[in-house]
Amino acid sequence: MANDKVLVSRAQSGDEEAFAHLMRAHYAFVYAIVIEIVNNPHDTEEVVQDTFLNAYRGLAQYEEQTKFRSWLATIARNRALNWLREQKMETVSINEVEEHALQTPNTLDDQLIRDEQRELIRRAMETLSQKDREIARSYYLDGASYDELTRTHGLSYKAISFRLSRAKRRLAKRLQYLLTGLSVPPATTLKQIYSGGFTAMKIGTAPKITETNLTNLDLANRGKVRDLYDLGEELLIISTDRISAFDVVLPNGIPYKGKILTGLSEFWFNYTKSIVDNHIITTDVSQYPDVLQADAEVLKGRSMLVRKANRIDIECVVRGYIAGSAWSEYKQDGTVCGEKLPAGLTEWERLPELIFTPATKAEQGEHDENISIAEMEAEIGKELSEKIIQTSFALFEAASEHAEKSGIILCDTKFEFGQIDGQLILIDEVFTPDSSRFWPKDEYKPGSSPPSFDKQYVRDYLSDVGWNKEPPAPELPAEVISQTSEKYLETYRLIVGQELL
Repeated sequence: MANDKVLVSRAQSGDEEAFAHLMRAHYAFVYAIVIEIVNNPHDTEEVVQDTFLNAYRGLAQYEEQTKFRSWLATIARNRALNWLREQKMETVSINEVEEHALQTPNTLDDQLIRDEQRELIRRAMETLSQKDREIARSYYLDGASYDELTRTHGLSYKAISFRLSRAKRRLAKRLQYLLTGLSVPPATTLKQIYSGGFTAMKIGTAPKITETNLTNLDLANRGKVRDLYDLGEELLIISTDRISAFDVVLPNGIPYKGKILTGLSEFWFNYTKSIVDNHIITTDVSQYPDVLQADAEVLKGRSMLVRKANRIDIECVVRGYIAGSAWSEYKQDGTVCGEKLPAGLTEWERLPELIFTPATKAEQGEHDENISIAEMEAEIGKELSEKIIQTSFALFEAASEHAEKSGIILCDTKFEFGQIDGQLILIDEVFTPDSSRFWPKDEYKPGSSPPSFDKQYVRDYLSDVGWNKEPPAPELPAEVISQTSEKYLETYRLIVGQELL
């Protein structure tokens, strides 16, 4: 087995498996240092994982003459001591929680349960473990008493107090970010580091490809996310790491986003090809024309060679639940895209039946506009419109069934269609976090805003900072970039059934 010196050298050269060996070899050593200072097994793992994350990020500064074990011990002690200092500033003791549990809520609790902060709290709670989230939600949002919590969860007063104290501490950090824009690193467990291939670390260090300029081809078109290159009868579509919101391209890229979009689209194109044909030829770069081989490394995983089609300039939106712009219109007029819906629907509620809401296909920098089905028929004809609507419903139903088996609710999505020799085909992307709204099935409750697996997280941040939805868009903080990448990666894992990284 290689010694520390060899493994460190390999890790400094980017060998992640070498660093995994170092983690496994020194985990017990680091844990022993941290537990002596923290004296709390519930938080020791969090400090240990911070130690290894800091060590990984600081490998470039590691000096060979220092023993790796000694260097790691210094980081571990510093992280543990920092943790202690943070507790003095932030932690509410168990005794204090118990003392006031059945009395009038204290100042922080009052602040947490204000109506105007409920949405921020919900988003902050996404970072808690499932059990802590359930207890915190019941206590802070639903007003459950300690007696009710102990009966519901089968835990002692002390255990409930500990979990609320821990949840409050973590919520305070998360709310500080949401309220002030301060970047807080996302939580990463050792299990994720071991089994997920350093996902969080890879997100933080991954290069972001926000535009392409191929060696032997000129760019034909640059969209909000995709770069297109014309190969005559074929097109090369490259999904970059750009992200847009409210029809504006944002200044930051999202690590791995382009590869996730391409991988998901390829999966869904294959999954739905019995319903409607599509334009994809291959994503295997080795099968691309010779003119593209000079850029093979850039193209791998984020590009598709497709048949050129005559695009139908209609955004074809199918909605299974009422949310987003559909809810805004319904709340005001009782309609969606001019079509009357039953009275009494609540936001995020499942619709009695699927609805089709077309929109114009806007150029970059302009906003898509909802139109009625009658306007769509006037634009492209009644027969083609009916075929598109029927096909869209069939696609949505098939994907929704698969997604629910994977633990995801498909709220709504949009399709683009084209024609080749008069035949309707599916083009562009399909059922990705860019084109769809995905919710975790186990956390969905009618009338309650569900967490999302899509770019709604980015939209929420931009709304929170008061952006007017016109260019230029503000920079995204590191926390939002990292969390968005993780959400996209999780969507891929659940739908495809395997890890991307």
